[in-house]
Amino acid sequence: MQWPYPSAPAYVSGSQYVGMWNWGAFLLCPFWLMNHGRVGRGILYMALSFIPIVSLASLGMAIAYGIKGNEVATTSRRFVDDTQFVAVQNAWRNWGFGFLIVAVVIGVLGGITEAVSGR
Repeated sequence: MQWPYPSAPAYVSGSQYVGMWNWGAFLLCPFWLMNHGRVGRGILYMALSFIPIVSLASLGMAIAYGIKGNEVATTSRRFVDDTQFVAVQNAWRNWGFGFLIVAVVIGVLGGITEAVSGR
């Protein structure tokens, strides 16, 4: 006689990374959210970013998704294996750091231009 035991949950690719920091989710939060099926939250993030004092809430969202990003990623789509999961999340991280570097360079150049022009 067989007992009706529930089947063991299938292994979800990327689940071993749950609880680890996700740089892509932190640095490109609204776009990362939209790509992972959280379109409304991505739009909310962008809307909050344009309101001066409330924009701190968008920073809070970015930190929260940096912490919970891998969990969201594992539940939002199926990955073939852990290698694909890591490759996709690393691509988000690399693009995020790329945009951060470009933004810093533009900011520094803008500051230098402002100082030189004497405005």
